[in-house]
Amino acid sequence: MKEEPLLIHLAALRVFLVRSVLALLVTVGAAAFFAKPLFRLFSAPLERALPKDAHFIATSPMEAWMVYFKISLLTGVFAAAPFIFWQLWKFLSPALYDKEKTIGIAFTLLSSICFIGGAVFAYYAVFPFCFAYFTSILEGTTIALMPRMDSYFTFAAQMVIAFGFIFELPLLVFFLAAWEIVSFASLRAFRKYFIVIAFVIAAILTPPDGISQLVMAVPLLLLYEMGIGIAWLYKRSAKQSDH
Repeated sequence: MKEEPLLIHLAALRVFLVRSVLALLVTVGAAAFFAKPLFRLFSAPLERALPKDAHFIATSPMEAWMVYFKISLLTGVFAAAPFIFWQLWKFLSPALYDKEKTIGIAFTLLSSICFIGGAVFAYYAVFPFCFAYFTSILEGTTIALMPRMDSYFTFAAQMVIAFGFIFELPLLVFFLAAWEIVSFASLRAFRKYFIVIAFVIAAILTPPDGISQLVMAVPLLLLYEMGIGIAWLYKRSAKQSDH
């Protein structure tokens, strides 16, 4: 890292924070105009699994407003993320060497792709499976399913964000291997411990039901195996480049 005067560093930090906050205000404000269709889109996986006579309910006058605000905030954060990452990169890059800049650009780009990929996986793969299972439990009973807006949003947002983070695992493993912090052999030896860790992480990040924990733990284990494969490929390519 290159040394820079403290005042210049603080001024750059101020610019980064101000621009990031302004970007969030713009994106959250814009998303607020589309809060209702955004909620319909966000709730579509559950609505497709609900019986025809079922629908969402709000149990207080403020609930719908709060849900629309939350979904505007979530959408605004996702929309502003590329700009914020870019501003963060501009803030950090003057203090980095060329090799560090190359790694930083790759990490920023790939981490964004992995996070969005995890969110998309949760929406299109996990939600239909979970909601079909949850609604099937009530078949043949007299229980009417009327999900609360806020309860559904909390569950769905938690799952989307959690899957976004766990999809960063292969990328994290790659950079740990590239920086020689871990090796292919150590990752393979750690596999049996990671099985337990995966279920603990799933228990922390998901609601307290076995199905949600299972549908997160299994992809997490697969992503870890992918990370081991990436570490092996990196080790192999590094050996070939040395010859």
